[in-house]
Amino acid sequence: MNDKIISSGNIINTNSDNGNIYLNRATVITGNQYVDQGQIASDTTISSGTQYVSGGRAINTSFYNGSQVISSGGSADGNFFYDGYGYQVVSATDAFVANTSMNSGYQRILGSAINTSIGSGIQVIGGLAYVSNTTIDNGEQDIWGGNVLYTKIGNGKQKDWGAGVVSNTTLISGSQEAGGANYTNNFIDNGFQIIHAGVVSNTSINTGYQIISNGKLDGYLKSTIVVDTQINSGYQTISGGSVTNTRINNGNQYISGGIVSNTNINIGSQIVSAGTVYDTSVNSGAQIIYGGAISGITHLYTNASQVIMSGVYLSGAVVSGSGSQIISSGGAVYNNTMHGITQVISSGAVASGTILDADFSVSSGNSFSYSGDGASQFVLGGGSAYGTIIWVGSQVVSSGAFVDRTVVRNLGSQFISSGAIVENTTLINGGKQFVSSGANISYTTVSLGAVQSVLFGATVDYTNIVSGGSQTVASGAIVYNTSILGSGQGTGRTSQTILSGGIASNTFISGGYQNVGDGATANNTTVTNGAIYAGDGSNLGNITINNGGWLDVSMGTNIKGEVTLNPGGSALITTSNGGVINLVGDTNGGLTIIGEPPLINWEGNDASVTTQIQGFSGTDADHSDSILLEYEDIEFGKLTGVTFPDNDHITITMDTGFSLTLNIVGIKQTGYSIQTPSDGGLGLVLTVCFLSGTEIQTETGVKNIEALQSGDLVTTYDWAKKKYIERVVTWVGQKYCRVNKHLPDDMAGYPVRILKGAIAENVPYKDLLITAEHCLFFEDKFIPVRMLVNGSTIFYDYSITSYEYYHVELEEHSVIIADGMLTESYLDTGNRHAFNHHHKVIETSLCSAKDWTKNAAAPLVVDRGVVEPLYNELKERNSIVKTEYQGRNYKLIEDPDIYLVTDQGVIIRQKRVFNGYVTFMLPSTVQFVWINSRRNRLCDVIGPFIDNRHFLGVLINEIKIYADSALEFIEAHKEQEELLGWHARQEQLGRWTNGKAFLPINSKNLSDNSVLYISMQILAGGPYLEIAQEDEIILAS
Repeated sequence: MNDKIISSGNIINTNSDNGNIYLNRATVITGNQYVDQGQIASDTTISSGTQYVSGGRAINTSFYNGSQVISSGGSADGNFFYDGYGYQVVSATDAFVANTSMNSGYQRILGSAINTSIGSGIQVIGGLAYVSNTTIDNGEQDIWGGNVLYTKIGNGKQKDWGAGVVSNTTLISGSQEAGGANYTNNFIDNGFQIIHAGVVSNTSINTGYQIISNGKLDGYLKSTIVVDTQINSGYQTISGGSVTNTRINNGNQYISGGIVSNTNINIGSQIVSAGTVYDTSVNSGAQIIYGGAISGITHLYTNASQVIMSGVYLSGAVVSGSGSQIISSGGAVYNNTMHGITQVISSGAVASGTILDADFSVSSGNSFSYSGDGASQFVLGGGSAYGTIIWVGSQVVSSGAFVDRTVVRNLGSQFISSGAIVENTTLINGGKQFVSSGANISYTTVSLGAVQSVLFGATVDYTNIVSGGSQTVASGAIVYNTSILGSGQGTGRTSQTILSGGIASNTFISGGYQNVGDGATANNTTVTNGAIYAGDGSNLGNITINNGGWLDVSMGTNIKGEVTLNPGGSALITTSNGGVINLVGDTNGGLTIIGEPPLINWEGNDASVTTQIQGFSGTDADHSDSILLEYEDIEFGKLTGVTFPDNDHITITMDTGFSLTLNIVGIKQTGYSIQTPSDGGLGLVLTVCFLSGTEIQTETGVKNIEALQSGDLVTTYDWAKKKYIERVVTWVGQKYCRVNKHLPDDMAGYPVRILKGAIAENVPYKDLLITAEHCLFFEDKFIPVRMLVNGSTIFYDYSITSYEYYHVELEEHSVIIADGMLTESYLDTGNRHAFNHHHKVIETSLCSAKDWTKNAAAPLVVDRGVVEPLYNELKERNSIVKTEYQGRNYKLIEDPDIYLVTDQGVIIRQKRVFNGYVTFMLPSTVQFVWINSRRNRLCDVIGPFIDNRHFLGVLINEIKIYADSALEFIEAHKEQEELLGWHARQEQLGRWTNGKAFLPINSKNLSDNSVLYISMQILAGGPYLEIAQEDEIILAS
């Protein structure tokens, strides 16, 4: 090998070995070296010149301010460019360089280059070049095409100009700028990546940033796609293109354009001003939205938040996790879904259509599994939320906030603070609403197990409770206009529960119930096909019970208003509730009064119902009001009498000694009928006065009573002046009666028929039908027609079991002419409003009710000395009228049939009767007995002209007990004024029973398993009625 030192010119020849030409250790000071096909140049040193390798091979060439050009077929290996300016050009696709080292210089590659090291310089790659394992300490790699692999830049940059494929670049300190090439698996340790166009994937930035946009190349807009970027500490700025799968461990992502998806920010923020963002995840930090569109699912962890800035309209976003979405003033979100997220709506912000639910994770396909406590929405003062749907989570509405059309479902809750305004909330499937003091709530719908809780001091208006929903009203809370529209009565269904101190007004119930607790108040409740249950200490204002409605009150309930009971409605009240019950219509049988007086009461056993009953009436033979009484002593006792303490009270007395007083307006003038219903209670239908068809004498002739009108002139008889006077009709009232066949005739309601001519010749001039208590006029007095019934000319018409009757009121109580008979007109004792009014009253009087002692046209006389002679006189007219007997068939018997019933219900019959004493043998264990016997009424066994309708059993004087050979006397019936089943004590010997009398046994001489004897001295008894079976009635029930 020869060393050739060339100062200038070209190296042309060389040694030859086996067809190869070797140029060894040539030094090119000035000039060029050509290494052609088949030639190999080794260890060449070029100071200033160019080595052209064309088809040959250059090995270990050293350049001092020189250059190397490798063209088609050429290759170079182990080139080293020292200080100074040098360059290497690989100009053909099939040219190849390897292991090039440039301290300072320029490398341009169109072929292949591997293992290039550039200390300070530029590597330019184009065409279809293949470049691998380039290291640039301080310089630049420009890519115009080709494939570039495993570039490492210490301090510099890598840049493409619109073409090429770049992978596995490592920037220790510097930048990477993409203009259209495809990048993959790049690592920037401390620097930045600028992407104008192209496809960039799997970029990792340890410390630095990535800038992404849609750029232009040759005047044309190029698209940018960035995939799988990881920034450990730094930021990513996106103004265009498509960016997906970015992970920022500690830094920010700025988005001003483009499409960004699947960003994961561990610590840092995503700031969006434009563009479209999908599926962002923030572990600790924020997603701050100034503009753009957010889609897919944003996942925020505990320390993360999504901030919606002023002017932003965010629609359709899905946010999951445990962080928060904050909507700033002026911001708006629509149809967002929160999974486990807290949404905060600031003053001036708006949220519409938000869905709150639990966090979820995808298990398979489109199947989600749910976890977490659910999402929350906080609506701050001045904020607004519309159409929020809460599946799992809560909505908290602060003072000054406005919320409309929220739907709370399943495990959702709505908390409403003082000063908040909430409208049109729907609670369903277990959803809950809690309303605090001072909140303003209206138009809430509660259904299917959902609950509205109205807390102390809160006010709620227009709540609809439907299909299993419920409303709870706490102490100090007030609810108005609640509608309960459920599927039926009963606990566990659609309901309103008012707790102590709570108030509900204007509640409407149809198919649900209202539960009024102790100390609670319900005003103006209307019930149709539902119920009110009022507990002890509750307060009821005005209540309306319609068809299908039910009112059930406790002993301690206070009715402070009026209960309007419409036909088909039902009300259950007790003795001491007070207030008013107004029975509407003439077929009203819905009122039940219950009581629980003790069976034994040494101090007396009377009850007085404090509730006033109004509107008790009837219209025709098949329609009438009724009242059911359910008292123990009524159910197990027998009726002995009915009295009227005043015009508006009726007292029912039983043989147990129990008496019940009812406050029924106008009852004394109304009349009554009493019957026992099939369920064991006691019903009342109260009746009185003229029957329809009665003819009344008027100024113009006779007129049927039902045809009379206010203003008509009726002929009256002034018995004091002995002349007839016309007086003006001021009022006509109509009522209805149904007969109770199981009561004595005078109490059953049978009409009394006075046959034509029964009083005098042609008086009446046709049969007259009137009620038993109605009075006829004789000379100077009124006598009740019941005291003149003789069974022949005056008798109870058993063929009539229901009828209408009328009252006629004149300017003053008068003697009028009915069917030719002198009788009484109506005397207003305060019961006028209890009748059906068919005509307008001419003149309204504000005077107090009248009474018989001061205002009657003639005195009312019931004295036997006056009535009996008249009775006998009228009875004798039977021979003139010639009619058959129309009364009951009965005979009188003397046997009282005395027997005892023990406290165990055992019947004890007489052991013997001797010398006026009746003796019974009893076990020593008996504590008390009932003395039972037949009973009579003096008006039945002597005659109706006796105004004594009390039932009398037997008159008992002494009662002796023989126990263990010792004699004792029982004095209870002599000493105790109030004793069940005994009449009042009299000065005469003995005391009358009413047919069932209570007797306590208190022997001092009894021992175990002993027998005692009771002997009673019977002073009087009988006679008693024994009625034929076909005419059998129950004298008391």
